Amino acid sequence: MYILTGGVRVELDIERFDARENKLIFDRLESEKREIEASFGQEFEWRRQDDTKVSRICYSHPFDGYSRDNWPEMIDWLCRNIVKLDEAFSEPLARVHWEL
Repeated sequence: MYILTGGVRVELDIERFDARENKLIFDRLESEKREIEASFGQEFEWRRQDDTKVSRICYSHPFDGYSRDNWPEMIDWLCRNIVKLDEAFSEPLARVHWEL
């Protein structure tokens, strides 16, 4: 979860020691993209990031993070969406774990 000046974001970072393994996990999850996004209820931004070890899958929403008036709504958004993210990825990640 991230609170940024321009919004908020929930994300799954795939950051194991081995970069090749990270890309394998990302590719396996991306092969289930339609089902994962249907479970979450929104489309994710899928960032394989071939030039780095880490891959990310994230969902964000714009907010004016400088305005304290927005903070309660931002926190509520984060709480709701981190739970949805966990639910959407728990089974696919368990399957990938057993494949490794």
